[in-house]
Amino acid sequence: DNPVLELKDYSSTTLIINSNRLFQQNDTPFKRVSFQKYSSSVISTILSKISSYPKDTKIDIKAYKYGSFGSDYLKTISEIQAQTIAALLWDYGNTNSTQITYKGLGNTAPKIANEGSFSARSQNNRIEITLS
Repeated sequence: DNPVLELKDYSSTTLIINSNRLFQQNDTPFKRVSFQKYSSSVISTILSKISSYPKDTKIDIKAYKYGSFGSDYLKTISEIQAQTIAALLWDYGNTNSTQITYKGLGNTAPKIANEGSFSARSQNNRIEITLS
């Protein structure tokens, strides 16, 4: 089971990562994010894929978060997740801050799965990294 889905079109590549594979999920509100125990392999996969692109590649990170909490809370958590991924790329991905943009969109973006089951709901909690 590949933790990083890679979608390519004529001008860009988008890496889609289920954020549940990276960040711990919590049933109570909190203002920080914690990594999952095995997230280092997911991060290594992301860094490996990005390293295959030219050094001047633009990197746009978007985080989406769905759940039973209010929209403001979900947006805050998604912003923290997007910023955390950007910081990882700055620190370990041999990238600079001018290459990277990031934004947390909370639950304002289209869902990719109906929320009928836990598995479907978890697909909507995602990080999208677009390389162009």
